[in-house]
Amino acid sequence: MDHATQERQDQEITALQAILEDNFSFTPPPKAWKTYPTLACPIFSIQNPVGLSNDDVTTLTHKITAEAQKNRGSEMVFDTVTYCEDWMRDNVKMKTEAPGSLAVQMMQRAEEEEKHRPEDRPSAVELSQSPLLPTRIEDEYFKGALSLMTKADSPHHRAVLNSLFSQPPRPSRGFIYDLEADLPEHSALNENVHNRLATIFRLHGAVDMEPPLLMPSMGIEDQTDKPAFLDKSGDIVTLSSNLLDPFARLAARGSISRIKRFHISNIYETNPVAGHPKVEKAAVFDIITYDLEYGPVAASAELIAVVNDCLFSFPNLAQNYDIHISHSNIIELILTRLPSGQRHAVTDILTQSKSNVAQKRALLLKRGLLRSTADELELLSETGMFMHDDVDNLMSRVERLSPALVGLMEPYVQEVKKTIEFARATKVSRSIFFRPLMLSSHNAYFKNGVLVEVVRKNRHSDVLASGGRYDHMINLHGPLKPQVPKVCAIGLQIAVEKITVALASFQIHVDVMSTSYHISQDTFRTV
Repeated sequence: MDHATQERQDQEITALQAILEDNFSFTPPPKAWKTYPTLACPIFSIQNPVGLSNDDVTTLTHKITAEAQKNRGSEMVFDTVTYCEDWMRDNVKMKTEAPGSLAVQMMQRAEEEEKHRPEDRPSAVELSQSPLLPTRIEDEYFKGALSLMTKADSPHHRAVLNSLFSQPPRPSRGFIYDLEADLPEHSALNENVHNRLATIFRLHGAVDMEPPLLMPSMGIEDQTDKPAFLDKSGDIVTLSSNLLDPFARLAARGSISRIKRFHISNIYETNPVAGHPKVEKAAVFDIITYDLEYGPVAASAELIAVVNDCLFSFPNLAQNYDIHISHSNIIELILTRLPSGQRHAVTDILTQSKSNVAQKRALLLKRGLLRSTADELELLSETGMFMHDDVDNLMSRVERLSPALVGLMEPYVQEVKKTIEFARATKVSRSIFFRPLMLSSHNAYFKNGVLVEVVRKNRHSDVLASGGRYDHMINLHGPLKPQVPKVCAIGLQIAVEKITVALASFQIHVDVMSTSYHISQDTFRTV
């Protein structure tokens, strides 16, 4: 090695020591160092990497070799080390603090406290109520203890349950618990309505079957609208807010594949204040069949016949309520054509009872929907002009707006028309209205079939009865590997409370008319 080459190598090493300082370590050079840079390239290797994955090490090694070959014949150690630093700076991300960690909280708090304007800085009270302060040791201890107490197989869990159920009763609480649970005045007519509905159901061949009162909770969502309770075993059980759910569980547990059932009982809603759950009367009627070809249409037609008999069996119902029909797949088809982020908002707009058609259209356009989409929603949500014999007229109007939509709706529309035809065969003579976009919270229990609703005229939010296909709920309560064949279940739930109120109103009206008649007769005799 000549003196000039040796000098250039020493200069490179000196420059590296000055820049890298403590990160530079000098080891005896290899034999190839004597021929560098005129004959051979230096050999670079990555040893004990920190913060680099195996893929990063492989990639960097290849890039170093390529860089060395490109600079062969010149001094390259300093340039190659600088190239490594630049590559690592651009491609290797240093591990950051986890969100919510103590370090992140301290940095956020320092940023808030060091703001230039004093009015922008948080006060002591605001700081104490913000997440910028670290969690106190007492809170951390409580969270740990809480996780132990709520763990089902923990001995602490059993101790908590024993402590809860061994608390002495509070006499004052026992007095006010059901203070607002008094029966309404019209409850005296419950037996009359009960007997009449039971007669209608039995005439259609149904048998009375009583489902279980309490059901195990199926998850957090299952507890939102149902009264939930904790039993002594630590299990959460609920009172049902509808009769279809316990009826589905009863069918699943009994492996029922062919039956007509009914039951009249109470349903419960969560009370916003601590106390007895709210109670209402309801009736359920269902048909379960293994005939998957004709069973759904025939059973849906019989639901229409049942609600038709109910409307004509009680006063003030037939003239105030209409029967509407649709298909759950039509509703799903229409909603899937909307942007996923706007479906909930569009549904809320269309179900507003206090807004007219023009106001709803303006709100839909304000949400950014296309005018063609707003036209479709406006047409499919109308009800006054599409009676059972006018379905083809509706489809022709939809075809002018969207020919592709008509082709998708056609099989479900044919099922609706077949159901209406079967209902006519059961002597149902009243008008049946086809409402394609029949949005209602009552229809959340029904899927893959015809939907039937009995709603008050000019106020569709007042639902007297709702029905549809609900065998998916039976599958939900069944075993993981069902041994019974697939069935079709069509169910109907009736708000008995509304029938009783209508009957009480009719009786009051008759009593007033009778009293007026007697007063008029007495006045005539006096004169």
